[in-house]
Amino acid sequence: MFSWYGIMTQLFFVAAVAVALLGAFVLGKNPASRLHQIFFLSSVTGSLWAFSEFMQFALGEASAGVWNAVGAIWPVDTALTVHFILLFTKNRHLRGSRTPWTLAGLYLPAVAFAAAAYSIETDYANVHPVILLAYFWTLACATLAWLLCTRYMLRVPDGAERRQARLVAVGISVPLLSGFSYLAADTIPFFAIFELPAVTAIWYTFFVGYAIWRYGLFIITPQTTADTIVSTMNDGLLLLDDNNHIIETNAALTAMLGRDRPGLAGTPADTLFADRPEAGRIFSAIRTDGSVSDRETTLEQRDGRPLPVSISGAGIRSDDGAFAGAVVILRDITERKRHENALRESNRKLALLSSITRHDLLNQVMVLRGHLSFASEDTKDPILLNRLAKCDTAAGIIQQQVEFTRDYQDLGQQSPVWQNVGTIVEREAASFRSYPVTIRADTDGAEIYADPLFSRVVYNLIENALRHGGNVTEITFSVRRDNGSTFLRCEDDGQGVPMEERDGLFRWGVGRNTGHGLFLSREILAITGIALLETGTHGSGARFDMRVPDGNIRYGKA
Repeated sequence: MFSWYGIMTQLFFVAAVAVALLGAFVLGKNPASRLHQIFFLSSVTGSLWAFSEFMQFALGEASAGVWNAVGAIWPVDTALTVHFILLFTKNRHLRGSRTPWTLAGLYLPAVAFAAAAYSIETDYANVHPVILLAYFWTLACATLAWLLCTRYMLRVPDGAERRQARLVAVGISVPLLSGFSYLAADTIPFFAIFELPAVTAIWYTFFVGYAIWRYGLFIITPQTTADTIVSTMNDGLLLLDDNNHIIETNAALTAMLGRDRPGLAGTPADTLFADRPEAGRIFSAIRTDGSVSDRETTLEQRDGRPLPVSISGAGIRSDDGAFAGAVVILRDITERKRHENALRESNRKLALLSSITRHDLLNQVMVLRGHLSFASEDTKDPILLNRLAKCDTAAGIIQQQVEFTRDYQDLGQQSPVWQNVGTIVEREAASFRSYPVTIRADTDGAEIYADPLFSRVVYNLIENALRHGGNVTEITFSVRRDNGSTFLRCEDDGQGVPMEERDGLFRWGVGRNTGHGLFLSREILAITGIALLETGTHGSGARFDMRVPDGNIRYGKA
């Protein structure tokens, strides 16, 4: 014989088992994920409520009081469900300083209503006003969850994530309709057919389960992949609020610091660093510029030892554009600094050896040229004098090449810096005041990011123009834009470079003097990716273009 009462009893049992199994399955996918944890807790409370309803139906009124008390957990289940939706939709109210207020506004009413439902005897004929208020609150929460999920579904790009959101929204829709039906059943009899709590739980479980099976809900989402990345990454992570206080860290950072993870939450981020002012400047740059990359500073470990780190970070903006916090990545660069120091020490020793060797060689060359000079004075034989002159010329070339190694040795020894082109041109032009030439810089305050020996490039270009340009009266440095590239140009009004000399212009040892100046200039510029080209026309003056990469030139004060 058909029994609606028996069917309802069995449906509640099925709902309790299905919801519990789904929650356990989801938690097993990623136990460390906050999203998975909240869904699991929601499943546990939902399963308890459904099982309590099953026991009330199965055992009758004799045990109804006990299981009615257990079933009073339903407001907490509502709060956990909304919490899950807020996490799933990456809602801004769970970011930064808003999080505690959001959770308090969600769970405090839930606990209060659960306590009321536990203490107030159930009377379906005359519902207590507090319980009725709890019903309205639950309905409002379900409506909010459905709206959040629907809005998220409309905002995310078309794909698996949108389909996940759509299925979750559909899963919420029937419990939402059931809530409306419960409140409206007395006035709108048609709605009573939707008042099936067990069916709503099974419906929600079915759609979430289908989303897991078909579209990877809880398996492949930005939230789950982010949790996995954060927990397994080797670099330290800081999630900061809008006041630069720590919201969350990862295991890698706590290992760097030698401190407990829970103890870091809520503390100012700059307290982790040995140089707090520098850390403050980095965090300020994230706020004002939007991001920073590879800024070096030092963490202070628990035992007081410094730990060199490289910081990269980006700001997080709310929907209205206000600064809401930052994500900061810290990379341990201990090994890098150790290698840099070892390389620096090795270069220092090589430079010292080269300096001593060069000094001794130049001394011997000086002695050699002195004896060649004395020998030239002691003979009148033209053949012997010619040979002595050739020996002196060879010794002079040896001297020039040894002296060139001093300039080339300093190449790349120091980090590139920003340098004001106009200031450098003015300083180097002072060395040529005795020449009847005008040297000027029309660079609009341009600054170039180059090796500190960039001033030597400017000197070499001026000297090259005066030495080989013929009757040069004007040398100009300027900045030009051409075909999307930026050029720092040096041009003169001399005779220019003959076509037959252009091929070997920048090769070592080629030229009418030492053959080192332009070769060295190109090498200095190449350190920061600047190309040196000769683009002039013979008969109209020489023109050297320095093609500067994007980001290596800026405009400051002239």
